[in-house]
Amino acid sequence: MPCQALETPRTRGTILCEPALQVPRTGSGEGQILNAHALRPCSIDLPEIPHLGFCDPLCRDGWHPNVSLIQCVASNLTSLFECLGNSCVQLTPAQFAEAVTCQEGPEAEHEGICTPNCKPGYRRTCRNGVLTPFRYECFPENCTAHFELPWALPPSPGYNRSLGINSPLVEWVPPEARTCAEGPSMFHRGRCTAQCLPGYEPDIPFLSCNLGNFSPPVYQCVGQPCQALQGIPDAPTLTCEEGTILEHGGSCTTKCDYGFVPSDAVLSNSLSL
Repeated sequence: MPCQALETPRTRGTILCEPALQVPRTGSGEGQILNAHALRPCSIDLPEIPHLGFCDPLCRDGWHPNVSLIQCVASNLTSLFECLGNSCVQLTPAQFAEAVTCQEGPEAEHEGICTPNCKPGYRRTCRNGVLTPFRYECFPENCTAHFELPWALPPSPGYNRSLGINSPLVEWVPPEARTCAEGPSMFHRGRCTAQCLPGYEPDIPFLSCNLGNFSPPVYQCVGQPCQALQGIPDAPTLTCEEGTILEHGGSCTTKCDYGFVPSDAVLSNSLSL
């Protein structure tokens, strides 16, 4: 007795063997074939599969059968088939991406992931032979300001912020870096303008942001020089033995007019005199 292959939308891909001993259907229940072709689960053009004939399984788009042929023997199909999700072929290389655009290799397994080979981290999911989203782009990374540097402006203090006028709840706002005048983060090809404490000046005016890294990597805050005191009564115009300009960390050996002695023999230059 032949097996009949039904091809109507109402049957949703049913393969029926007369008498009805096996009834595979499209669906997720017992004895059903999930993701089979809704109209033609067998590629045969005939309405019936003859005894010892074959069913060439068909799945819906994005899926493939786990077997190539199923035979009809004495009104029964020898087995059911399973529809498996297709792998995804790697994306066309995007700007700033590697030739193999997924770190996992040239193909991504069904329901696997594609981790883009580019600076910023993007993650795309493979389903039924299609990557979602279909394409990704590679964007340059931002630069993060140094949280602290010697003698640079310290981080802003953290504080609790109210969630509303009538709300008893608060949220913690963490401290924020202030080593860059532009804020805690800079775009690619942006700059970080150095900020030092009073009495100090940066050895370079700014850092350049390039693909997530500063160039040069860091700046230094250097103590400013001091000008020797002027207008001291009973002292000469040149009040320091070392001269009129004193380097940061240096000292001033004080001088007085003949017949007078200084109240402090040495003045140190830590920030300014």
